[in-house]
Amino acid sequence: TLVSSPARKLNLRGNHIRTNGCSILPDYIASNPPLTHLCLGYNHLVDDDLRMISMALKTNDRLKELHLKRNDYTAIGIKWLEVAVRGLRP
Repeated sequence: TLVSSPARKLNLRGNHIRTNGCSILPDYIASNPPLTHLCLGYNHLVDDDLRMISMALKTNDRLKELHLKRNDYTAIGIKWLEVAVRGLRP
């Protein structure tokens, strides 16, 4: 029999992802799934997307790697991630 186990790695690279204010992806991250690696590279994530993701990361203690290469965010989005990861204030 095939034993099902929760995904630990999820590759969503190159899927033209943007939240557009929708919280499905951030809500999933915030739910603290068993996911340890998430690749969101080569999408169209902008600063507001990173803001929502960074807020979700505050309640997630399992995700160890988040890949965001080649998206459309700026230094502002990076600052949001620093706030989440280091516990700083914006």
